[in-house]
Amino acid sequence: HVTNFSIGREITITWTDPTTGTLPDGFLLKASTGSYSSVTDPSDGTVETTSSTIKYVSYGVQTATFSSLSENTTYYIKIFPYTNSGSNINYKTSSPEQTSITLD
Repeated sequence: HVTNFSIGREITITWTDPTTGTLPDGFLLKASTGSYSSVTDPSDGTVETTSSTIKYVSYGVQTATFSSLSENTTYYIKIFPYTNSGSNINYKTSSPEQTSITLD
């Protein structure tokens, strides 16, 4: 018989990458259960630690999955394009795209 039989709580997000202008190296997605305003903007030069609610996605992938989330909870998610990496990472924090979802 199987072991660890369970239903996972996850959210899969998709988007279309930009194709004009300064193209990002990737995207930082951040989620919070409080509100959109509780999703803090990243700081240039600081790489965020990934977790169940913080994900980095390379340009061209166009999807991210948040897993191990709580049921009966609303998640507020923002996506921040960035260029460069490490101590030179530069996030675009003005008017980030945002979305929310409630897990039943």
